[in-house]
Amino acid sequence: MSKIDSPTHAYVNALVAIGGQLVSTIDHMRRHSNAPDDDSIPEILTRLLTDIVDAKVNRPPDDLYTSAAVLDATAQAIEDNLFLVD
Repeated sequence: MSKIDSPTHAYVNALVAIGGQLVSTIDHMRRHSNAPDDDSIPEILTRLLTDIVDAKVNRPPDDLYTSAAVLDATAQAIEDNLFLVD
């Protein structure tokens, strides 16, 4: 992994790391689900992650709101600027 040389680089490294964790978790949930479709996976994952963050991430509420706003802006920027081609 390359040297982290900016706040943006540190942020993107964290995104990539958590993205990998989420992809692995969702893949596992899909492979081991008895549900006829995947509609419940986002709800279940949201509940699981909320429990983990509430129990293990000791940050002030304003930090979490700020993080959510940055992630929302990032998701929109990715949606607007990253184009997948087959």
